[in-house]
Amino acid sequence: METVFDEMKRYVGFDAADAGHLATLRPYARPHFRQIAETFYETIQRHPGASRVFSGQDQVERLKVSLQQWAELLLTGPYDEAYYGVRCRIGRVHVKVGLQQMYMLTAMNVIRGSFREIVFRELAHDPALKDAIMIALHKILDLELAIMLETYREDYIAKLYRSEQQAALSRLAAIGEVAASVAHEIRNPLAGISGAVEVLRDDLPASSPRREVIKEVLGQIRRLDERVRDLLIYARTIRLDIEPVDPAELIRATQSLLSEEPLVRGVRVQVSVPQGVGRHPMDRGRIVEVLVNLIRNAAEAMNGEGDLLLAAGRLQGGALALIVEDSGPGVPAERVEEIFAPFVTTRPQGTGLGLAISRRTLEAHGGSLTCEKGSLGGARFIAVIPQMVPTT
Repeated sequence: METVFDEMKRYVGFDAADAGHLATLRPYARPHFRQIAETFYETIQRHPGASRVFSGQDQVERLKVSLQQWAELLLTGPYDEAYYGVRCRIGRVHVKVGLQQMYMLTAMNVIRGSFREIVFRELAHDPALKDAIMIALHKILDLELAIMLETYREDYIAKLYRSEQQAALSRLAAIGEVAASVAHEIRNPLAGISGAVEVLRDDLPASSPRREVIKEVLGQIRRLDERVRDLLIYARTIRLDIEPVDPAELIRATQSLLSEEPLVRGVRVQVSVPQGVGRHPMDRGRIVEVLVNLIRNAAEAMNGEGDLLLAAGRLQGGALALIVEDSGPGVPAERVEEIFAPFVTTRPQGTGLGLAISRRTLEAHGGSLTCEKGSLGGARFIAVIPQMVPTT
């Protein structure tokens, strides 16, 4: 699968020949790295809007060393996903310290000009090589800009998400207060009705046909009670207790919880968690609830027989993906989003809030829950938890 960085390189036409030309430039440019760093930070410090992000001269001196290391990697490579990851982290530091985009863009032009002077001075004797190196240099610096801008875009989206999430949380908090009040008024009478109906049932002879009627009444009362309970869970503000969790242990614990359920017992389960996935921040209890719900749904979709895949892995950028995939009938494409809506269910006894609650749980983590067609022929649910989980 082509990564974001692969696509960037393909778009600007950066290839092995360009990498070779940058390697050719490296011995000519390396003696000038210190001067490039000096020029770079002198330029920044002449502009109050850019220089105010620095805490003092000691920090500037450390940054000069970092810039020289940055220049070394720029001309050395390899230009792979590790390179992309390092550059993304640098971009996030720019965002964190509050360096505005315009200064980052114009500062890159200072770097470009410094390298251009070196190329034109040191390689004037070989015009063809000089031109080839300048083309490669422009490509790699354009890639650097693209990576930096991507980090600013991520920051903008994160801020927008947090703003929208806060507004949604405020609305849900208000709904939750109303729901809690209504639920209290409903659940107490329901408990009284259920108890009274059970007394009536116990007074009937064992052979009475009215016992079936009462059984149906009690079933409907239980179903109504479950709906009220799930509505409370859905409307209530989700507060997370974040801790580092081992995905493999998480999946094992979830399997253990469900091992004795008749509908799950007959399902053939395959677990796939690559070595080195490592611990990931999440609310362990809530994510277990999500997995339990997804596994139960899968088992019901397969009528208790079929293949189930439980997997975990890393996505680009460090996010964790938890996958529950079954060999059931799947979800029609036109219904993929509908199934996450509240009170939508295909199960006779379902409340229609399981997937809605699960998606809200993932969104509270700053992640997502999606559904697509899986390789086993059924549905594949993908729960994504970002590397940085929002605190609540």
